[in-house]
Amino acid sequence: MKNKSKFPNLTLIIVFFCLIFNGSCKKDLDTNEKVSNHEITRLKDWFQINSVDQKFNRFKTMTPNWESTLVNNQPDQEVYEISLNNSEQIFQSTIILEKGSE
Repeated sequence: MKNKSKFPNLTLIIVFFCLIFNGSCKKDLDTNEKVSNHEITRLKDWFQINSVDQKFNRFKTMTPNWESTLVNNQPDQEVYEISLNNSEQIFQSTIILEKGSE
């Protein structure tokens, strides 16, 4: 009677899922590239034209961090990724927070 351990099969399954998880969560760095100063100027101009000054805008203190701009070239479009400076640590939540809670 053969007494096979289930441990090697379980280990292979865990390693397989870890590889899949790691590969799916890793950002594809090959498609992102820094943009030129000319492109940043164009983006700033577009932003100034298209940003609307609203009476109440909870995010108006957030400003674009133009130095960290990346472009992601897709087959049918270019996607510009611009991080935001969030000096007031503004966030939006789907739950109700108690006053004074963190």
